[in-house]
Amino acid sequence: CRVCFLNHTALTEIQRYTLNPTWDQTLIIDNIQIHADPDKLAENPPVIVTSVLDYDDMGKPEYIGRCMAEPMVKLSGGRDPRKPRLGWFPIVSREETDAGQLLAAFEMYLDDGHLPPPPPMKEDGDTLFQVPSDIRPQMQRTGIEVLCWGVRKLKKYHLRNVTSPQCEFEIGGNVMKSPVIKSVEQNPNFPEPLIFFDVYLPREDLYMPPMTIKVRDHRRFGRKPVVGRHVITNLAPFSVQPEQPSGSGEDGQQQEEEVETEGQPPPEEDHTVIEIEPPSEEPKQQEKESLLGKLSGKSKFLGGLIMPIDTIVPGDQKAKQAAGSKRGSKSSELPDAEAEEDIDWWCKFYASIGDELQAGSYLEHGYDTMEVYGGPLETLKEFDCLEDFTSTFHLERGKKGDSDDEDDDESVG
Repeated sequence: CRVCFLNHTALTEIQRYTLNPTWDQTLIIDNIQIHADPDKLAENPPVIVTSVLDYDDMGKPEYIGRCMAEPMVKLSGGRDPRKPRLGWFPIVSREETDAGQLLAAFEMYLDDGHLPPPPPMKEDGDTLFQVPSDIRPQMQRTGIEVLCWGVRKLKKYHLRNVTSPQCEFEIGGNVMKSPVIKSVEQNPNFPEPLIFFDVYLPREDLYMPPMTIKVRDHRRFGRKPVVGRHVITNLAPFSVQPEQPSGSGEDGQQQEEEVETEGQPPPEEDHTVIEIEPPSEEPKQQEKESLLGKLSGKSKFLGGLIMPIDTIVPGDQKAKQAAGSKRGSKSSELPDAEAEEDIDWWCKFYASIGDELQAGSYLEHGYDTMEVYGGPLETLKEFDCLEDFTSTFHLERGKKGDSDDEDDDESVG
């Protein structure tokens, strides 16, 4: 980054091979003379312009975009108790498009002889200052679990098919790699899809860094070009609070034993205590339950139909029920049978939407209704749009002109 304030400029260090650089650096520009009233200057401070550049191994630095921000003006020098707060500033490219965001804070002090001391120095540099501890985000240990299932519809890269892809997940300067798929044509899924991160990330969601997903293709002579990437800017929908440990386990057993032994006199030293479990109160006849009783209420697949096992009657019971049904009068069963023949699925539908005329006697029998939605379930968020438990992330190319394909702006997998 190149920070410009009036006619002064300061540069950050270069972070290589990352789309989410973390500088953790404080830039100090001192001895600036501004001919203006301090009070008016505090009301309308000058703008600080921060330009983001891409340094390649060869060629000139490439301009990515810039962001503009106003500093917090402190007229009382280091005696001002206000603390700046980090904020996200949008980075705009030359084409007036979104090029990312910059997390930073800006301050401007009036030199009255009571300036605050500089922040601590970084270990890997003699002229680089760290971000003060009261400004930097609070970090916490975070576990990230990724289920990397597979890839689909990967387009050609440099006129060659992608045959052996591998995914890289980067967040907060930590990179984890998935196994390599040997052949996409034979099996596009990863052999070991589960990946786990154990990293330190900001406690507040506002400062949470994005996650970058890169797909590399393993080619001959050790080449591993990036054939597609995707950036997850918001991880809040995927966050899950850890479960609190319950009283089960060894600690719970010890607590139960302590409760049971309370109120009992301690055994004498010369005596041996043998604990004998009391006999079970359950009758032994429960051990001889029939298979039909154990499966009662469950479902069974019979000839393409799913039906409750309660409707399956053994041969002896079936004959008894048939004999008993012949003894009963048929006249008492005819009205209910005729009424049920007039009730079908459409009666349930009309009863559910409130059309009693079309529903007939459906509600009089006390049958249940259903909830009818006015649109397709794929558009309802309460059903998660009928998506799978895994999310689909569309891959894109990096820079424009990075591929020979004409459709660089479209999804590449």
